[in-house]
Amino acid sequence: MLQVRNLPDEVHARLKERAAQERMSLSDYVARELEELVRYRSNAEVIAASKARAGAAGVALTREGILSARDEERSEHEAQVGT
Repeated sequence: MLQVRNLPDEVHARLKERAAQERMSLSDYVARELEELVRYRSNAEVIAASKARAGAAGVALTREGILSARDEERSEHEAQVGT
């Protein structure tokens, strides 16, 4: 269960409006949106995983290396979810 307190009225109204457009309850709509929000790793999680892999391999991190690791993680995730 999740309760969101101190949500601005405007945000609540927009969420209700969007849920209605999708013919969903507000609760179902927000749950779906939150699931989408956490579908992929955050940038911080990707960078931490990259640092750990680089450290284990004895490799210095570069911008290109981080971006490559990000793309690899995304490809692995997409393969798992079938997109």
